[in-house]
Amino acid sequence: MGDRWNLLIVRNLVLGPQTWGELRGGLPGVATNLLSDRLTGLEEHGVIDHDGRLYALTERGRELEPVIFGLASWGERHYFGPPREGERARLRYLFTALRRKLRPGARAATVRFEVAGEVFTAALGESPELVAGERGEADAVVRCSVEGLKGVLFGGAPLAPLVEGDVEAAAAFLRCTGFMGGG
Repeated sequence: MGDRWNLLIVRNLVLGPQTWGELRGGLPGVATNLLSDRLTGLEEHGVIDHDGRLYALTERGRELEPVIFGLASWGERHYFGPPREGERARLRYLFTALRRKLRPGARAATVRFEVAGEVFTAALGESPELVAGERGEADAVVRCSVEGLKGVLFGGAPLAPLVEGDVEAAAAFLRCTGFMGGG
């Protein structure tokens, strides 16, 4: 696991399977041959599976989630200001951070996020889950830009104008991730 890029590949698969092209797009700077080598190695060691199209974490790979989340927590505590030139926040990383913060709650609901052309789905309840992509019917759909989502999460902007359906279900998601706002 100590080879360069391995943990970043695992981090990018925490929210669900990705194609080779999606992985490549989420790892700027990795050479194509190096990415292929790392994916082969991770598959040989039972960390990921490849079905010919999609790469996904195995059970062994999912055991690395606490490591990924621990590194993310450390990064949040020691974050020193806005991104430097050439850096940009990636939506999948934001949702990975939300997945890390997601806790069980009393409210069972499904909330879909449609943000800047990408879709993520949260299942709330006793065993909460947050994945990339659409998963069945949603009680609430949050549609917004990246800036709109960041405004709700970090800027105290109201959630309700962004929600189609059950606003309380979307607010329950915020509470289950530690973001208490959003009415």
